[in-house]
Amino acid sequence: MAFNEHQCMIDSYKLLTGKETYTQMLEHRENVYLVFNPSVPVIPMEDDVYDNVRKYFEDIKTTRSALKYTGLSVRLKILRIISPFRFQFII
Repeated sequence: MAFNEHQCMIDSYKLLTGKETYTQMLEHRENVYLVFNPSVPVIPMEDDVYDNVRKYFEDIKTTRSALKYTGLSVRLKILRIISPFRFQFII
């Protein structure tokens, strides 16, 4: 299975926010990729895993806005985040 950065960030978000446990994730699929080691407690600090996950989703939103501003959103499929767990492709 190829690495999917977006799924990695979604899984990391779910685990960090307590929406799903690592065990629950492994029940749904064979491979789970995270931006941190789930066996080590996450210590909140500046530029930590929380900031990296938040920045990833902010960058997606910024990219979408930039493409819309330049008119490229008409020609490209853009992933719009409706909520952290629900996505919609728009043209």
